[in-house]
Amino acid sequence: MRAGCHYNIAALPPPLAAAQVVPFALLVPFVGSAVSSIVFGERFGPLRLAGMLTVIGGIAVLVLAKRPQVLPKTA
Repeated sequence: MRAGCHYNIAALPPPLAAAQVVPFALLVPFVGSAVSSIVFGERFGPLRLAGMLTVIGGIAVLVLAKRPQVLPKTA
């Protein structure tokens, strides 16, 4: 490392669990479809739009669902 160049590890955000990150990774195809629709003027039929909304609704349920509380083990 060069002098004066350092990383503040304490300032990094805490690591996220995979269960918190994966639902957002599932949105990549929909973001790509939206961009192609805007940039290239691509049009989608009603069946494809209904399928997209169904999948996005399922992802919303995954993200917004309350997770059961894990009780600590008592010895």
